[in-house]
Amino acid sequence: MNLPLSTLPWRVRLLGWANWAVWMLPLPVAVAGALLRAASLGASAFWYDEAYSLYLTRFSPLELVRLAARDFNPPLWELVAWPFVRIFGETEIGLRLPALLASLAALWLVWKLADLFGLLPVEKACAVALAALLPYQFWLAQDGRTYALMSALYLAALWFAMRRHYLGLAGSLGLLIFAHSTAVFYAASALAVAALATRRGDWRKLALAALAPMGAMALWAPAYLHAGQKHHWLGNLTTGLFNGGLLRIFFADALPNDAWGWLALITILISIGLAAYVSARWLRDLHHRPLGVLALAAVGPLVLMIAAALVKNVLFYRPMSALLAPLCLWFGAALPRWGSRVGTAVLGYTWAVLMVLGVLSWSPVARGGELRDLARQMDCPQCPGVIVYHATATSALPFSFYLRDQPHYLLDDSQAAGLLSDDLRDAFSLRRAPLESLPWTTAYVVWARDPLLSDQVDARMAAYVRGGTLIGTVHYWQAAPIQVWEVMR
Repeated sequence: MNLPLSTLPWRVRLLGWANWAVWMLPLPVAVAGALLRAASLGASAFWYDEAYSLYLTRFSPLELVRLAARDFNPPLWELVAWPFVRIFGETEIGLRLPALLASLAALWLVWKLADLFGLLPVEKACAVALAALLPYQFWLAQDGRTYALMSALYLAALWFAMRRHYLGLAGSLGLLIFAHSTAVFYAASALAVAALATRRGDWRKLALAALAPMGAMALWAPAYLHAGQKHHWLGNLTTGLFNGGLLRIFFADALPNDAWGWLALITILISIGLAAYVSARWLRDLHHRPLGVLALAAVGPLVLMIAAALVKNVLFYRPMSALLAPLCLWFGAALPRWGSRVGTAVLGYTWAVLMVLGVLSWSPVARGGELRDLARQMDCPQCPGVIVYHATATSALPFSFYLRDQPHYLLDDSQAAGLLSDDLRDAFSLRRAPLESLPWTTAYVVWARDPLLSDQVDARMAAYVRGGTLIGTVHYWQAAPIQVWEVMR
């Protein structure tokens, strides 16, 4: 006989309400995460990486691919963004809309994978909350670059691998290889997951699916070799670089100060250690083997990138971007099973506080720094003799979108490929000349204080701004600060 709810003891009623809340929590959290991804999509100004992609979309698809082969990464993102820019124009919305759509697809895939890996309701709630509300997920959704797409493709590959859908696996892995130069580490981990999930009679299908990423790599191999001969800005792997990358792919420097940052980093490292401890027990238990496979999906690419760093470091926060969603799933599945109720409660409370603080501190405008405001101060298309002079293309590309009617010039000095190689500067029609040879009465000298600049370049720029007025600085956490000087002749 069903008793009225009001006749049940209050403890039983409270437990029923708690269970109902756990079952229902993932949906509103996912909706909130989707809304925060979309909110203020065009609020921040372009920064260099976005402006580089936008420049490439000005070319035909074939020319775009040819130019991308001169740089470090494959051109899948620019090809995806190409029709959006044609439809919505060279605007922040036009470039970032496909990133938003990819981020929303990744959030949906997290939901589906939580069910596929058999996460319990409370575990799914934790995983979805992390994937929906961490600030770096908002960053990916609002950054007109490949990383949200890369994350969605990796999750799709895991989905197809666990479902033993080999055609979908081949397609997602083939596209993944063209998303980023480090995607090979994610593709290898997805294939390992597929191998563990494959039935005995399906090995031939898996082998055929593996041909897709291998073929994509072979097709892009000349570009990889060309990029390998260039000097990239990234140095050797250090503890600081690794820890900073981990912290940034969760919180994107949205926490208020360093003290909170240290707490977040310690919480992330403890969570990884505890999740690894729980996963080691899963691997010995056939009933929980799928959750052990989830651990491989979460940390496999990271382990491979660390191993590759012994030869050439590729590890910093950007290539780690696609790790975040699998790590959210892994933490959600493993941490509630740690075994210590008090410890789990403390860890869960810490994560909740950090996420709430991250959401409250997140600013979509801050990602573009003060570039747009400074561009307004410099904007004077009718003023005779006003030019904008740049030390590097890292400032020339974004500023040129906000000061379209003013002449831009670039320092006539060969620089590191990480600041845009000489051949791409020529393809983008960036005019190079010494400042003293140009006709001007007022020069806005834009000096990106990048550590890749040589002493010679810094000395020339210091001479150019001597006697000028510093009118502002564009502050980034993801790139070098950019000083803007007004110099009168």
